[in-house]
Amino acid sequence: MRRYFTFALIFAAALFGGAASASAVVIDPAKTSSAPVEYKASEQGNYVGVALVPETRNALQGAEIPEVRTAGKCLDPAPADLIRPNMRETGLCWHEGPVMHGNETFVVAWDPLRRYFATTKEYIEQFLRNVADASGTLTSPYAVTPQYTDSSGRAGNTSLYGGTCDDFGVNGGSACSFSSSSEPLHPGHEYTPEGCTATGTNDFYAPNPRPEPQPGFREAPNDVCLTDAQIKAEITVMVEQTGIIGRTQPGYTPLVVLATPTGVKTCLGANQKLCSANGSPTPPPKPTVTTSATGGTVATGQYEVEVTYVTASGETAASPPQKVTTTGSTSTITIESPPHGSGATGWYAYVTEPGGKIFARQQVSPTSIESSFTLTAPPTTGPEPNPPAIPQFCSYHSQVTVGGTKVDYIVQPWTAMTACDEPEAPQIVLTKAWDPKVVETQLGEQLVSPLSQSHIAAIVNPEMNGWFALDGSETDDNGCIPLEEGLDNTTIGSTSYVLRREFNNGWLFVTDPYVFRCAPGVYLEAKFVVPSPMDQGKVVQFDGSVSPSTLVVPAAGYAWEFGDGTKGTGPSVEHAYAKAGSYTVRLTLTDRGGYVATTTETIEVIGPPANTATPTISDLTSFSTNNLATGDMLEASSGSWTYNPTSYTYQWQDCNAAGSECSNILSATNPTYIVSAADSGHTIRVVVTATNSAGPGTATSMQTAAVDAPYNTTPPTISYAANTPIEGSQMSMSSVGTWLRSPTSFAYQWLDCSAAGEACAAIAGANGTAYTPTAGDVGHAIRLEVTAYSNEGSSKATSPPTPAVGLRPAPTTSNGTSTQLGATSSTPGGLSVNLILIPESRKALLLHGIALKASANQPADGVASIFISASEAKQAGIPYKRHASSVVVGRGTIKGLSTASGSFHLRLSKKVMVRLRQLRRVVLKVQLMALDARGQRQIVTVAGRY
Repeated sequence: MRRYFTFALIFAAALFGGAASASAVVIDPAKTSSAPVEYKASEQGNYVGVALVPETRNALQGAEIPEVRTAGKCLDPAPADLIRPNMRETGLCWHEGPVMHGNETFVVAWDPLRRYFATTKEYIEQFLRNVADASGTLTSPYAVTPQYTDSSGRAGNTSLYGGTCDDFGVNGGSACSFSSSSEPLHPGHEYTPEGCTATGTNDFYAPNPRPEPQPGFREAPNDVCLTDAQIKAEITVMVEQTGIIGRTQPGYTPLVVLATPTGVKTCLGANQKLCSANGSPTPPPKPTVTTSATGGTVATGQYEVEVTYVTASGETAASPPQKVTTTGSTSTITIESPPHGSGATGWYAYVTEPGGKIFARQQVSPTSIESSFTLTAPPTTGPEPNPPAIPQFCSYHSQVTVGGTKVDYIVQPWTAMTACDEPEAPQIVLTKAWDPKVVETQLGEQLVSPLSQSHIAAIVNPEMNGWFALDGSETDDNGCIPLEEGLDNTTIGSTSYVLRREFNNGWLFVTDPYVFRCAPGVYLEAKFVVPSPMDQGKVVQFDGSVSPSTLVVPAAGYAWEFGDGTKGTGPSVEHAYAKAGSYTVRLTLTDRGGYVATTTETIEVIGPPANTATPTISDLTSFSTNNLATGDMLEASSGSWTYNPTSYTYQWQDCNAAGSECSNILSATNPTYIVSAADSGHTIRVVVTATNSAGPGTATSMQTAAVDAPYNTTPPTISYAANTPIEGSQMSMSSVGTWLRSPTSFAYQWLDCSAAGEACAAIAGANGTAYTPTAGDVGHAIRLEVTAYSNEGSSKATSPPTPAVGLRPAPTTSNGTSTQLGATSSTPGGLSVNLILIPESRKALLLHGIALKASANQPADGVASIFISASEAKQAGIPYKRHASSVVVGRGTIKGLSTASGSFHLRLSKKVMVRLRQLRRVVLKVQLMALDARGQRQIVTVAGRY
């Protein structure tokens, strides 16, 4: 009846209709007929959509309640790519009427006898608030409604809760609360006799509680019966006097839920043969059944058992079925008596044949209450009747015209503790220790399930000319086989409910195992099969049809973005990538209800191999390609490549001494090559071709040195006068180095390098065997490059770097000068800072401060600190820390250091200058810390004696 398979079972194929399902159907209660009537738009005002008690739809014919049927083909304005020629007629058809694109629901409790439990009513109201608050979410059955459309668009999973009205009759009046504001008291309305007989019992109306069996409750007969005509009259007057139509928010359709309390039966139709489930005696609960392997002749097998009460007016409906299995051919089946029921004088047992579904009565006459019945022989399958089926409903919806406006309404009778109860909802158990609030909540938990069914049906078929099947069926869980237990739970907002499943109409259009037939909500997940890495230019298929969805996704609802600027549409698409690379493919699904899901996957497209590390050549003979000689064996490495090459080929080439004018060496296609006499004076390189499924890629190694060219074994050397090269002091080549293969001539080039001997550049015009450093070389190292020539070619060798070139010594003065005038601090390829003290007299120092020049190879700022020794500070009376070797006597900043030298003065305070005058001579040390924009830091220190 009300089960659905979990998502782990989405591939289950057993999805055909089950006889135990709930059923909602459009009827015409204005007519009395055992045969269905043809749908007519002119008569739609008479139609009613009823949510029937399970198993009772087949009884409508015997009760002369005509279903509304539609001739011809099922009309559905679905996308063309959904419709198939053999579309099943059990789908919901569009009768060209409207759907609710948004609804605002109002509750009217008609309760002049004050019997509606407050907690139960509050539970129902809160349920409708939760439905409104959860609008647009996918977790509830309401999420299936947007698949149903009219000429203006989809039905809306969009609700508002408008408020509630209580009609307490003439004496109590009617009170309403809309949007948390209370309304003035309006007139109330009594129940009036309307030719409808109150039958059935009420287990909860208890004006006079008694101690047994449930304090505060007693069984009492229903004493009110309402017809739909009375319901319409009540809704009309309440809508008019409370102004519900005018209160409905723009864009929303008013929908009134009328709830009747315990003790009230509701009937449809002039013959009163279709009434609410509380209008008939309550059927027994599921029976207790045991078996014995001896004492009878019942064969091995699985049987189903149902029981009914026998009353003065006949049998009740049957209990839920109970399965039982026997284990031997001599078995018996014992069925315990159901408990005492309303007006019950006895009971009957109905049993199926082994593995069957047809029930047959097993007693000739009823068994008395409290007596069990044992079946000793195989169950009777003869002419005894099946359990009686009485047409009953759990709720219904219809429409009424109020002041020229059609108002849709739902009637929810008090059907708790009847066959309308959801078996998976918490069962209502009354004991001596019952808690009224708990029981009233449990009553509400049972009433919201049939209410939700009619609520959803009213959204998609509000004026009875919207969506229902050719056989009159409305959207419900009809046809869903119970594959698992406990699967009715659904979450609306933050609350869990047990509600009936809703039929997925889209399932009828496709034979797709990834589309669910019924659902506790809507599930949509974008998925596609990720292809293996593919070759550039190759056509590949992307299959998104594996995406599981509750509502079918039309072909146009599969939107692809391939990551290369192109797009596609359809469940399965083909695409080819023109270039290799990594691409993000996005699939966006839009299902029939307008819900959207997206996923992305990364696709690798393989191109021909691309070189990432150049092939290299190794000399297996002399171990250096700078020392090639005829007869050496060379070996090529393949280098590094993208896209996993599967094979490599090699082609050795012979080039001129400059590395150009290369040509293939015939038959030199192995990874190794032996240098021949024809290569003398030439350079050699190798071309490597890497190949994969996408094609070939090539890369070429660097050239070797010329074959048989001069080869340096000891580098050239430089000599200079002092321990450190000095600006203006000549340096010269002390040795040309040692060379193999008898060079015939040499050429020279002096190089200016960083202090570490790196980043060297040729010094213009410095091509002899001697060189005199200039001021531009201060702080830089000097190297000499020697080129050796022979008839077979040339090669180069470079001397080791000198220490950094120092400043030219400054002339001394009578007042004393610095002992070290300049210094440079640098990092190879980084910040380099020069600091020079400008010679000056002691008098000038004390008047103007320390004069200096500072520059940097890139923009920087600096902080300068001035130190004297601790002993000098002690003599001058300047405070110092114990054990300190020096004392800071001044600081200053130098902004805007650049490649252009600048002159600066670091001034000392008057107090320090007074103290320093006491000293005959003093050594001042200046330390400059420079910082550039990249955060590189250099510290340079110079000292001067004054």
